[in-house]
Amino acid sequence: MAGELETGEPGLALSVISRLEATEAEAPEQLVRAIEALGALASYEHDHDITLDEVAHVVDALQEGDPSCASSFMMFAEYAVAEGRLDLITDRAERFEAVAQAARAGSPEHARLRACLADADVGQLWEDLQYTLRTTWHPKLAALLLARHGRHLVQRQKATAALSRYTDAIALATEEGAIDDVVNWLQTQDLIRIRFGLTQPSSINEGYRRILTLRAAGDGGSVLPTGVRIRERALSRMQKGQLADTAQAVGAYRSRSTVTADWSGEQEAEHLLGLLHQKAEQPEQALLHHLAAGDVDELATTAKLLPENPLDFPPHQNLIELANWYRVSAFRAAATTADLLPDDQARGWLDAALAELDLNRPDLPRTASAVHAAFVAVAALLSASTPEQAQRFLSHSNPLLDRKPGTHRRTDREHMQALIVIANTHPALRETAIRSMCRALLCADHLAVWILNRGVAVLALCPDIVAEQCTLPAHEGNTNAALALVLVEANIAEAATAARSQLPLPPPGSGSEDHPRKDLGTLALLAAAVGAPEREALSDSLIDHALHREDAAFQRRDALHALEALATLLGHGTRARHFTTAMEFARGHHDGSADDDLPYEPFDRFRFNLGPTTLRPDGLLAAACLACPGQQSADVSACALEVLQAHDGDRETLVRALFQLQWQDVHLEPASLAIHADHLIRLLAAGLWCEAEDADPVTGQVLAGDRNALVRQYMATHADKAHLQELLREDPRRSVRSRVPLHQS
Repeated sequence: MAGELETGEPGLALSVISRLEATEAEAPEQLVRAIEALGALASYEHDHDITLDEVAHVVDALQEGDPSCASSFMMFAEYAVAEGRLDLITDRAERFEAVAQAARAGSPEHARLRACLADADVGQLWEDLQYTLRTTWHPKLAALLLARHGRHLVQRQKATAALSRYTDAIALATEEGAIDDVVNWLQTQDLIRIRFGLTQPSSINEGYRRILTLRAAGDGGSVLPTGVRIRERALSRMQKGQLADTAQAVGAYRSRSTVTADWSGEQEAEHLLGLLHQKAEQPEQALLHHLAAGDVDELATTAKLLPENPLDFPPHQNLIELANWYRVSAFRAAATTADLLPDDQARGWLDAALAELDLNRPDLPRTASAVHAAFVAVAALLSASTPEQAQRFLSHSNPLLDRKPGTHRRTDREHMQALIVIANTHPALRETAIRSMCRALLCADHLAVWILNRGVAVLALCPDIVAEQCTLPAHEGNTNAALALVLVEANIAEAATAARSQLPLPPPGSGSEDHPRKDLGTLALLAAAVGAPEREALSDSLIDHALHREDAAFQRRDALHALEALATLLGHGTRARHFTTAMEFARGHHDGSADDDLPYEPFDRFRFNLGPTTLRPDGLLAAACLACPGQQSADVSACALEVLQAHDGDRETLVRALFQLQWQDVHLEPASLAIHADHLIRLLAAGLWCEAEDADPVTGQVLAGDRNALVRQYMATHADKAHLQELLREDPRRSVRSRVPLHQS
């Protein structure tokens, strides 16, 4: 039975027990205890719902002298180390020490037990064992123990010492012909160098070349031979096995990797377990495995699979002391799950991330930045912050704006996002945050783009501060300052200098390298600062650009979208004239652009996605902004329904168009839209329902419980029914419940 467990086939061990039970033969008590212990260990590996805590009670029942006592304790300890449950060893320290002393000296069981106990700081510690490894143990076991010591040092973040131990283990294993372990340990060394910033660009492929050479020249062999290719079995079952069989195989791969100190294999097994739990629709467990594997990219994918329930995911107690790669993964995990975290856990994560920022440790060479990851977490979690935490972030981040114009920092986007959240969440700190935002938009164009795209509503909360900070720069021609004044409707006349510096708009097709195309959306916004004749001329130029078929579709689309900002500034006659043209776009009369026939093959290495080729949704958006209430708006609504039924394309633009109309002109039923598969259509249903005087309460209940957070956010902001507000105040997502008004209107 122990042999079957060693090869990762617990089902065979359980079948032996079944046959013994079928014979109903009496057996000595010590044999019964041994069989029960091995059976419990086999069940743990075979059945996903058996925990090590359950196995512990059966192993504890073993007595000195029982058959397989040392093997049972050894395997139990190895499973505990693989799961990171060293407490299961330390809680039984005396018992484990007694079993280790009773084991045959120099045997594999003795060596493996000593390694697990040393990992848990029980009995002989690694500091004591390391000096006698070469002289006391058989060379193969000495190689194993050296590698296990290296793994232990990795856990303690002593990467250089760990590399040295693995090098010693590789030398011994090579002499003994254990090529499989040599390859695994070389891969582990590569992973250590990558994770701890020790990789040298000139030798980054050296280890890989050695691995290829050894695989070609060697014939396998291990310090602990099993006769089974455990990794290959796990990978094969990941592709075509049932979930239960795959979980067993991958679990065995992780355990085997732990036993043989193959840290790269452990990390791969954790990655596979994460993918397996994703496949099994268990994203909470998948999240923990991807975190343990350092799978930053997979964390975001897993977070999207989480159910709409509060997530129990507290930070590690000593997170700030853990390795850089783990802190990066942990902060990224917190950021991707922030909206579902309870407020107390979110604040715990915030404390950890702010502590990371306070330490401001230098980034390791060629590794991900923990400071950047902490910024990402802070930006995502600040909506749950206390005033003290928000002030702490402001104190840390304000000096980052002291820079030369145009300077980029890796944390800029998250910095701006955090300022917007603080201004929204903490009224007492709002002025400070908005002053920082004004400094930022005057400092660099990329900061201004983020603020003016995402933070205008916040700037509008303190227009006097925006006017104070931006009036003089706008008067001197600063485009970003001028846009800020226009968008918050403060001292708009001061934006005229920046506007006239870019007007008039050149005719279509006149762009060149010396005179690049201007940002049409910016021009349309700045037109608020100039006179009516200049606005009329700009609108005519935008229509000309939209009609110019020699331009690409995305360029013509920009011209139509620019009309959205300009429409309310135009006279009635001009709006009516351009409305007719916009409706022609909405009906597809002007489709066909220069980029419509770009070649595309499934196996192309490089592809260019310039957006959809049809301009119907974009024409509809322009028409909706230009339409007058009544017949024109009804025509837009009817055309929108036609486009919705005929195309699965750009529904976001279509919904934006309908939101521009007065709701009484949108002749659609919320009840039928509320069950649509597309969340954007359900968002439209929420808009219609909230404006209806005789709203159907059942539809409102459906929308308030919608599976998409955007729909629930809209309902939280706009639904004024008391029972729905109470429901939405209990929403698992902070972004939903925080939008419910504190007092009913």
